Amino acid sequence: MKRWTPAEMRSLAEMYSDAKNATLASVFGVTEPAIVAKACKLGLHKSEAFRREHGCRTGFRPGLVPWNRGLPHAPGGRSAAAHFKPGNRPQTWVPVGSTRVTKDGYLQRKVTDTGRSASDWRAVHALVWEAANGPIPRGHVVVFKPGRKTTNLDAVTAASVDLVSRADLMRRNSVHNYPPEIARLVQLRGALNRQINARSKET
Repeated sequence: MKRWTPAEMRSLAEMYSDAKNATLASVFGVTEPAIVAKACKLGLHKSEAFRREHGCRTGFRPGLVPWNRGLPHAPGGRSAAAHFKPGNRPQTWVPVGSTRVTKDGYLQRKVTDTGRSASDWRAVHALVWEAANGPIPRGHVVVFKPGRKTTNLDAVTAASVDLVSRADLMRRNSVHNYPPEIARLVQLRGALNRQINARSKET
């Protein structure tokens, strides 16, 4: 493969627009495809005068009318069959109201059909809590009470879930790192805080 020097590239840039590729190939000691490739890389083009005199085997001449002008597009092969039609849905599509189980073992329900999975699907246990209590407060999450986690739709009830702050959730998820006595105290503290919050809302 030829290693072009800066001087050779400058010469090619000066000569390319009005010289035949065969002539340039002889001058620079390379093949015609190599001349074309280098010219393309350098962004060089033949002049309009050269194109008019010698023609262009790959381009359209001014005034040339394509053979398929005005004809409807008719893709061949399986192109038409494989094309998505307006309103078509992927094979994985399911209607609003459908349920699924995530890889983490949580039951979800499809609540919208925007095509964005993160917003179309919501955890059923969170929906159940909201139905009974209203929107989830900022900084809080809905979780299953200990031993109540399930993917059985009928078993996901307001009595099986609880609202906790994200801080409490973090402590709950890390409680296994403590000795049994401390772990039990952490759980009791969380339960006490929830009762205090519930009483505060009632007054």
